[in-house]
Parts: sequence; structure tokens; C-alpha cells
Amino acid sequence: MSDFKRKFSIDDRQRQTKAILDKYENKCPIYLTYDKEIINKNSTISKELSKQLSKQLNKYIVTSDLNLAQFLHIVRKKINVNAEESLTLFIEIYQNDKLFNSILAPTTTSIGEIYLNNKDDDGFLYLKLVKENVFG
Repeated sequence: MSDFKRKFSIDDRQRQTKAILDKYENKCPIYLTYDKEIINKNSTISKELSKQLSKQLNKYIVTSDLNLAQFLHIVRKKINVNAEESLTLFIEIYQNDKLFNSILAPTTTSIGEIYLNNKDDDGFLYLKLVKENVFG
């Protein structure tokens, strides 16, 4: 279970998504978590940024026509990752607030389509950013 799900009840999370969707019609509420390797002090990311990522609230409100690759680009710029480092976004599927499955979605798929097919019962789309090892 994510820290966000532990911290807030399903009713609180549903109220948050309802407020977001009422205010922003064509947007999708996303909760993004970072793989430990990204915020690990052994990573190429600075210690300051590691602390910031581990503490920051990871909620995004994204337009539904943005595709996954564009969202990943926005996140990459925000966390200032080297161009040589490969990052992947996984869709996290929960059942009864427990992680059930992680899915790798095509990067050309729109956030709106991913949201409609994979949003949680609380209304958030849960994504996880993972650093992948790439040889070359």
C-alpha cells in the first residue's frame, strides 16, 4: 500500500478527486511514487533532490490528451535526471488497497485513456517511476 493510501482514508481520497474533477473537467488526478533506486543516495541524483523527492507530495493534475511519454518528459525535467538514465512509468493496480499488479503502458497512450481504464476506486491513477538499467 502506498504511503498516500495509508495516510488518507478512501473517503478522503475520493473527496480530493471529486474536488479536482469538479474544478478541472478535462484533467486526470495522478499520484506518482518514485522507486527507491531513484531517491536512493547511491543514485546519480543529488542528496538534496533525494530528500525533496522522498518528502514531496506527488500529486499531479494532468490534461487527458497528454500522452504518457509527454508526462514522463515533464517528470524527468522536474527531477533533473541525466539523459543517459532510463526511466519507466508503471501503472499500479490496487485491490482492497493492496498492490495487485503493475502494468507497463505504451508511451503513446493518452493519460485520459489510461485513467479511464486503470483509475483506482478512490479516483486517482497511481503511477510508479522506476529507474531501468540500460546497457550500451
